Amino acid sequence: MTNAELFLEKYKQLEEAVRTAYNLRNEDSVSFYLTNHNKYRDYVDEIKYCKEVRNLLSHKKKISNSFAVEPNDNMISFIDELIEKVKNRRKCCEIQVKLSDVYWQRCDSLVKDCVEVMHKTGYGHVPILDNKGSVAGVFGINSLFSYIADNGASALNENLKFSDILEYLALDTRKSRKIIFVKADLYADELEKQIEKAFKKGERIVLALVTQNGDPKGKLQGIITPWEIINL
Repeated sequence: MTNAELFLEKYKQLEEAVRTAYNLRNEDSVSFYLTNHNKYRDYVDEIKYCKEVRNLLSHKKKISNSFAVEPNDNMISFIDELIEKVKNRRKCCEIQVKLSDVYWQRCDSLVKDCVEVMHKTGYGHVPILDNKGSVAGVFGINSLFSYIADNGASALNENLKFSDILEYLALDTRKSRKIIFVKADLYADELEKQIEKAFKKGERIVLALVTQNGDPKGKLQGIITPWEIINL
């Protein structure tokens, strides 16, 4: 088998891998999809070049029964690497900060203790869990400010518990800075697309809470911040 024949075979495998991974239709352009996907932004030029070579080899007549061009080994290796990258999409459960490494609090924990830790560590959001391990809310500095605005600074005391301020920990009241739930086996690049889509609407997804099925009532398995997405 010549390199030209091998290249065409590898390119066909790439198309099949992309259509399977991203549920594309047969009429959808694989190269167009890849070059417009953030995950493959570093390979745009190479993908476009491979497409041109593929079209040349597929649609132009041979000369004396030989292909006009012969792809080199580097091009074939690039297609192999791209196929591997497409097939090995990482899931949210693989990039999450596991619950064992997350700073979280119970509903009956004291607010002041949490605030002190946040001040020292710089944590922006702290999940508050109920006795079943489900998320009762998420505490942040804005939660504290909202509570003070409604009740006055004098309402803060050393015995204040998260169970006393649950209405200020609700996720559905947050507008521009959103916190969402995602299922553990959601592909991380799909979460990335959600983040970008929200950003275009003027919203920021600042935290993703991972449960088995993405159910807010499920046990919290871990969290994903924008840093985990960037590190992909």
